[in-house]
Amino acid sequence: MVEDKKKLLLDIALEHFAAFGYEKTSTNQIIQQAGISKGILFHYFSSKKQLYATVLDHGLERVAFFMKNALSELPSDLFECIVGMSRAKMNFYLHEPATYKLLVGAFSAPIPEEVADLIAERRRLMAAHMSVSFENVDMSRIRAGVDPSLAFDLVTSVVNLLGIRFIERHRERPDRGLDLLEPFLEQIGMYLEMIESGIYRPTDKEGSKR
Repeated sequence: MVEDKKKLLLDIALEHFAAFGYEKTSTNQIIQQAGISKGILFHYFSSKKQLYATVLDHGLERVAFFMKNALSELPSDLFECIVGMSRAKMNFYLHEPATYKLLVGAFSAPIPEEVADLIAERRRLMAAHMSVSFENVDMSRIRAGVDPSLAFDLVTSVVNLLGIRFIERHRERPDRGLDLLEPFLEQIGMYLEMIESGIYRPTDKEGSKR
C-alpha cells in the first residue's frame, strides 16, 4: 500500500516536472492530485529537490533498460548503426513521452542553480545510456587511409550535434518537439548519406570534375 502510494506520487511528479520544469512545478499541486498531505510527501522525500532527483533517476533507469535491449540489436555497419541508434532513441521517446519531456527539460539550458549539481551528475549517465561503443561497429568498409576511430567520431559527433540543435530549437514547445521526431530522423539519414557518399564529385589529376 505504501509503495503503491509512493509510485503514484512519483508518476504524478513526473507529469508535473515534465510539463513545467523544476522551478515552475508546485509540490502543492502534486500532493493535491495525489490526494496526500505535504507531511506524507516530505516523509518520502526530504525536499522538492530530492523528489526531482528521484524522478530523474527513474527516468534514467527507463532509458537504460530500453536502450540496453535496443543496442543489442543494432547492425554492425557504421552508418546503419548510427541510424538504428537514432531510431531506438525515437522509439523510446514515443513510448515514454513524459520521460522524454522531463529529460529534455532537465538536460538543456537554462538549468536552475538549485539543481545544477544533480543535473551535472546525471548528465554523464544520460550520455552513457545513449552512446554506441566503437568496439561493436564494423569499420571494414572504410577506405584505406581513413582512421576508423576518427570516422566513428565524425559520424557520431554530427548526429549528436544535430540532436542538440533539435532539442534547443524545440525546447520551449509543450511537447519538446516530440511530434517532429520522425522528420528529424529522416534528416539525420540525409546527413549521413552525404557523409557516406561525399559531397564533391570526384576529380581527375588535373583537378577538373568528372
